[in-house]
Amino acid sequence: MLAPGALVRSPTFALVNEYRTGRTPLFHFDMYRVEGEDDLESIGYWDYLDRGICVVEWSEKIPFALPEQYLRVSIEKLPDAPDARQITAEIVSGKD
Repeated sequence: MLAPGALVRSPTFALVNEYRTGRTPLFHFDMYRVEGEDDLESIGYWDYLDRGICVVEWSEKIPFALPEQYLRVSIEKLPDAPDARQITAEIVSGKD
């Protein structure tokens, strides 16, 4: 959990940002530029999985690297309200 007022940045160029100010470390990944398992190895992805909470953007690019069970959160723009978003959370068990 992040500390109140903690700043969060998109990890687009760093691939992963670490937040260690709360009780549980949070690791924020952006997989947009990841091409495969070699890229995951180079950023130490596998080592992060059991060290805290991992938030993964563009996870559809690495379906082979997701845990057996995870929480998928989707954020979608609403067509009739350009400033509104619909947030959906679902538990995924097994590989899709």
